[in-house]
Amino acid sequence: MREDCAVIAQADIAYIEEIPYCQNQRTAIRLAEAVGHWQERLDARDIKFRMIPVALWKSQALGKGNADKPTVKRMVKMLAGLGDEWPQDVYDACGIAMAGFALEKMAGVCASGGSSCKPCN
Repeated sequence: MREDCAVIAQADIAYIEEIPYCQNQRTAIRLAEAVGHWQERLDARDIKFRMIPVALWKSQALGKGNADKPTVKRMVKMLAGLGDEWPQDVYDACGIAMAGFALEKMAGVCASGGSSCKPCN
């Protein structure tokens, strides 16, 4: 776990899942507080962050924008080589990171005039 924290501390950019629409106000408030907490911690370390909508990261990383939790776990295990011992949040975080890196790479290709540009939104 400490090695994971060291990797995070050296990150140039972080990707955060956008807060989905919630009908439950208490859930929405808790999600907003958690996102705000991480944004403040990243800002304090001068780490850039980008917000990624749920359907976008799932479609980019997994090929299916409405993938359920078992699908996310199965695909991230296969793509990232993770075992079964992690909580679901870890699989989600890996999927978000994979999508973020892929989108950044695609944006770099688009910025350099590459022919494989596709809109991200």
